Amino acid sequence: MKPGTSLILTGLIFFFFLVLSGTKLTAQQKFSMPVLKGPYLGQAEPGLKPALFAPGIISTGLIERDISITADGTEIYYGLSTGKITTIMCTRVVNGVWTEPETAPFASDLGFYSFEPCLSVDNQQLFFLTNRPSFGKEPRPRWSYQNIWVADRQPEVWDALEE
Repeated sequence: MKPGTSLILTGLIFFFFLVLSGTKLTAQQKFSMPVLKGPYLGQAEPGLKPALFAPGIISTGLIERDISITADGTEIYYGLSTGKITTIMCTRVVNGVWTEPETAPFASDLGFYSFEPCLSVDNQQLFFLTNRPSFGKEPRPRWSYQNIWVADRQPEVWDALEE
């Protein structure tokens, strides 16, 4: 069994037990993000042997790939695909603690796929692949368009894509 799999399976069993028993879950009970501090989400720093990164947090058993970490190590961007949704997730250090991963603002329209985040050297731009059509063009299904877009960092946020 892969590392982290037992945690995921335990959570799924617990969830289905609650659903079958009719118990209502609060938002906090649905997912409780552990308090993570330090570099690499509080994980061991990379060593000489490959190891699963942040099991149960970033490496969840879904399709996660294409990670980009800011030079100061305080933000992480990565691709996540569930089959129906393909987007870019982000987590950052706020007041010394890593936030729960959330959809990056420039990838928040889940009607389009977004993948392969890549930060510029100065961390002021983030390049990514998307099937979003160029402005003025009609959307096409799946990966008909595969273009590289760029989001510019504004103070405290990224530009959201607008038409």
